[in-house]
Amino acid sequence: MPETASFDSAGFDSAGFDSAAVTLGDLTFDVRVAGPADGPPIILLHGFPQTSRCWNTVGAELAGDGMRVLLPDQRGYSPGARPPEVEDYRIHHLRSDVLGILDAFGVDDAHIVGHDWGSSVAWHVAAHHPARCDH
Repeated sequence: MPETASFDSAGFDSAGFDSAAVTLGDLTFDVRVAGPADGPPIILLHGFPQTSRCWNTVGAELAGDGMRVLLPDQRGYSPGARPPEVEDYRIHHLRSDVLGILDAFGVDDAHIVGHDWGSSVAWHVAAHHPARCDH
């Protein structure tokens, strides 16, 4: 788990999602957010070689249905979260990123959904931290 997490809102993007920056240690992740703050949380993890924008349509629908949608650009895709070493992309780091992002938003447990490579990250979160996954 990251030692510190902070969240700063950066305003709305062109698709209507609130843009936020989440800092976990030395890395800063771009996270797009939609839906009511008190809605059931869901985090949508993109695949390779995509970004969180691949979830625009789905995210908007889920937010419209009352869910709190978190759309992070994962490690390697957020400009502030591109460490240089291959070892920095091991699955346990990616899993910790997801947990840190949830922590930054004050989310204890969430629906965790992944596409392509994001599904592998989601599976690892569920396998190693089942209490963080809403069943």
